[in-house]
Amino acid sequence: PRAGARRTRGVDAMGGLPRGATALGYALTTAADVALSGGVTSQHLTLWTMGLHAAYFATAAADPPRGIRALQGASFVGAHALLASYLWMISQSPDMETKLLRDHMPRLASWMRWPRSFILHGMPVVLAWADLLSNGSSIRAAHMAKGGGPGQQAWAMLSFFALTTAYEALVPEPGGSQYDVKMPQKKFVAITKAVAGVTAAAAFFGGLRPRAFGAKARSA
Repeated sequence: PRAGARRTRGVDAMGGLPRGATALGYALTTAADVALSGGVTSQHLTLWTMGLHAAYFATAAADPPRGIRALQGASFVGAHALLASYLWMISQSPDMETKLLRDHMPRLASWMRWPRSFILHGMPVVLAWADLLSNGSSIRAAHMAKGGGPGQQAWAMLSFFALTTAYEALVPEPGGSQYDVKMPQKKFVAITKAVAGVTAAAAFFGGLRPRAFGAKARSA
């Protein structure tokens, strides 16, 4: 019964990150941001990724093994890849957040651009690690249930890019076309994708794989 209760809550033990509440937080934050922008930010990959995080935590709360195998890798890797890409974008277009609030979110004071930025880009990394460290046993068990072989590892590392592919196919002007940069747009987008790809690999091999698929996982 005790193990069943843990499965229902979607956490490993008392003190573990509560996945249901986290999913609700992501969903409410996403909805509020889109509403405040009049729908403009629904065209941003950041908000699509927030939806991914909400879906992961919701499904992992309801059915941990399936939710984790399906979406935990995408959420964990995606949080890191998006933050790195965002920092690169900010370095090339420092006033993009100021312009966004001025043109599309006038109800937010200009100083709120940085708290908003942290909530959307930094907090997902914090929560991804909080989930991995506090709910590590359920994450390991789910990924290793069928051996944690190359197929599951590839899915965990690369599935985030299924979302980015869908985003590029469905959003009329994705990526760099949203920003004013000095370099050619194609070069900007190519570098942004390279940053995301390298960061995704680093997040998987340096963070997720050793804890969910490596020797520690097999001995857990």
